[in-house]
Amino acid sequence: CPYCQRFHQETWASLKTDYIDTGKVKFVYRDFPLPFHQNAEIAAEAAQCAGEQNKYWEMHNTLFTKGSGDGTGLDIASLKKYAKDLSLNSATFDKCLDDGKYKTEIQKDTSDGSAGGVSGTPSFFIGNPSKGYQLVVGAQPYAVIKQVIEQELAA
Repeated sequence: CPYCQRFHQETWASLKTDYIDTGKVKFVYRDFPLPFHQNAEIAAEAAQCAGEQNKYWEMHNTLFTKGSGDGTGLDIASLKKYAKDLSLNSATFDKCLDDGKYKTEIQKDTSDGSAGGVSGTPSFFIGNPSKGYQLVVGAQPYAVIKQVIEQELAA
């Protein structure tokens, strides 16, 4: 998704440094591959397969730096090359990807997101489970995400 890629390139590093790495915010990533984005679902599966070898975030970051919003660089051959570049066990990764091991989990994430009001990506639920969440949709600038987080932390 070009908007997810924009979030990754323009907002993610500051969010991670200022809130996640400091322990102020817990960040949970759920998959929501939009059906009209070529290779989005297989790319999500690749990240999950890499996670089996403790390289989820490395693959996740690779997908956003080497792939593009139109699906270029996210085809199966490219995903398997990225796995090799990350020093993953190729046989294990390839079997996971070829078998569609995480397809059902990703479909559940998508269903859960839809049930929660997600219709586009990226979307963020910011808040406290016991107090409720604010839904922030789109590749918002860091200042917008920061403002919502600060409101929630002050509540």
